[in-house]
Amino acid sequence: MFTAINSHGETICLLHLQKDSIKMRATTWHCPQCHEEVIYKNGLAKRPHFAHTSQSICSKKEEETEEHLQGKQQLYEWLRPFADDLDIEKWLPNVNQRPDVWCVINGTVYVFEVQCSAIERKEIKRRSSNYFNHGIQVIWVLPERYLHRSSSSVYLQEWQLETCSVFPHSYPRLLFIGKQLQMVTLVSYLSPRKSSAFTESLPYTYSSFKKIIQPSSVNLEQLSGQLIYKNECRYGKRQLAKGLSLLVQEELLAARCPIHLHPSEVGWYVPAQVYINEPPLIWQLYVYLNLQKHQDQGLEEWIEGERSEIAKQLQITERQAELAMVQYFYLYKRMTTLANRGVTHPFPKSADEGHRYDQTCFLYSNCSITRAELG
Repeated sequence: MFTAINSHGETICLLHLQKDSIKMRATTWHCPQCHEEVIYKNGLAKRPHFAHTSQSICSKKEEETEEHLQGKQQLYEWLRPFADDLDIEKWLPNVNQRPDVWCVINGTVYVFEVQCSAIERKEIKRRSSNYFNHGIQVIWVLPERYLHRSSSSVYLQEWQLETCSVFPHSYPRLLFIGKQLQMVTLVSYLSPRKSSAFTESLPYTYSSFKKIIQPSSVNLEQLSGQLIYKNECRYGKRQLAKGLSLLVQEELLAARCPIHLHPSEVGWYVPAQVYINEPPLIWQLYVYLNLQKHQDQGLEEWIEGERSEIAKQLQITERQAELAMVQYFYLYKRMTTLANRGVTHPFPKSADEGHRYDQTCFLYSNCSITRAELG
């Protein structure tokens, strides 16, 4: 870490000091979080930093890698010229977190977390939810070595999907740090670990920060992966997993509808997909069938009554379930209207007919997703 408290009770940040401005090794230092004594280190392998002793019981006692230290410093130096308020490793007692970088920009509080190693998805979910509940926007940043792509696709592990930033009116974005920032925007589901995406290299400027948080700008060609996925589902080229899939198929069977004759209003990509392990076709069919049972309810009433159960079935938080329900609700309403079809006859009679409905929904719904759905 870069910050520690000296013997005078002052919090000192190494990024603000000249190399020989203070006799660092002769000073007693303490951790701002746990107040245990920490050691000042300045060797050849890593830049100057503080570290806990091996006997420490602090939650932040793990030895930081040079990669993590460098990432924090890069973010801090990037934000420093334009942030209204900025701190590194700021202890937030109400949140019980110590983010790598904390800042206020245009009245909004952001925290940046540099994640250099694999971590359980539920831990990222827990920390992100904790920030959200305290009105803080978290932006996770990964080292560039985690960026694996080919052509217009990107390959991501499950925990990496959870680090996506979903801003209002925007597709999910991942941020990778290196000589430049790499912003990856996910636009289509291809498989549990593969998504259609486009990547932009961004310099460390205020304009880049604005671009990261601004609404997405995409075209039909970039979203064509959505139609590819739908075609594969329609013509039986997708293997169905167990779990929720079986529940969905049982309900479809009761309605005398095989899964390849699903309504065209399901199986599209929405931003909440990054939180859900189930493929778009399966979880949206589940939500669709649930929605049909509550047609007499408004959106807010439906969410209030069904959010907990949908969160349980999809194994996500209630906030994530609400986002998924809202995004799907508007997508469903828009596509139903555009296709000029009522809910009394939503199932196509053949795969070819379903394919034609899919193309109509895709072409005439303005890339399938509107700002209301993205928000």
